[in-house]
Amino acid sequence: MKVMRSSVECREVCEHFEGRHAKVYICPAGFPTVGIGHKLKPGEKFTTPLSDAEIDALFDKDIRGAEGIVNKYVAVDLTQKQFDMLVDFTFNVGGDAFRTSTLLKMINRKDFIGAKAQFSRWNKAKNPKTGKLVPMAGLTRRRKCEAEIFGGKDIAYLEANNWFRV
Repeated sequence: MKVMRSSVECREVCEHFEGRHAKVYICPAGFPTVGIGHKLKPGEKFTTPLSDAEIDALFDKDIRGAEGIVNKYVAVDLTQKQFDMLVDFTFNVGGDAFRTSTLLKMINRKDFIGAKAQFSRWNKAKNPKTGKLVPMAGLTRRRKCEAEIFGGKDIAYLEANNWFRV
């Protein structure tokens, strides 16, 4: 597989679902987060509010990490849309989850139809109070969008038909 980079559309999807936060907040899964979906590591601290430039730099570093994981573990050629949505997915669920997923196995077998169906399985997060996995409306919307773009739909089509809000 050739080494790929995420597109502007990938970054738009990611920022749409993660939001842009200058101050640390607790995400729905209970993790301290800042910027565009940057989950704080133990002991990591930021002087907030972050500037737009600081948010962008942190996001660039994080998305480059997700790109590296997708480039490392996907063994077949992808379209730009497929790559972008795998980067968005990996950015959100983490590299270990992607690396061990059935989604990746199907992609590497070139079963892109089966892979597209796998996105919807990843719509749950641990409830911070109970520790149980529960479906999250935001993750359900995100996975639906990722699957549709992975399958070839344009982001403009999804926006025009309110798929980001469904």
